[in-house]
Amino acid sequence: MGLSYNKRLSRPQRIIKQNANDTQVREMQEAGDCTSFEASNHSQVHLTPRLDGSDRFCIDYGQLNAVTERQTWPIPNIKEWCNELGTAAVLWGP
Repeated sequence: MGLSYNKRLSRPQRIIKQNANDTQVREMQEAGDCTSFEASNHSQVHLTPRLDGSDRFCIDYGQLNAVTERQTWPIPNIKEWCNELGTAAVLWGP
């Protein structure tokens, strides 16, 4: 269906919307704004209507975010850092 080369199936869209999606993606590829690639996961592209009747090109990152491994680190404790500094002088440069 459309320009999807991903292993996961995308949600079906009306043919008119899918053709408009394909046209916009093709135009962005020709302009060098995006490239094609194969991936095990993808984010679905949607054309959502604006108030003036034109369509907005949107990407739904919900499925991609669900399988993305988070790289999180604990937030440093400021009080502990201040205690480690003790009476050290901190000079701020220009």
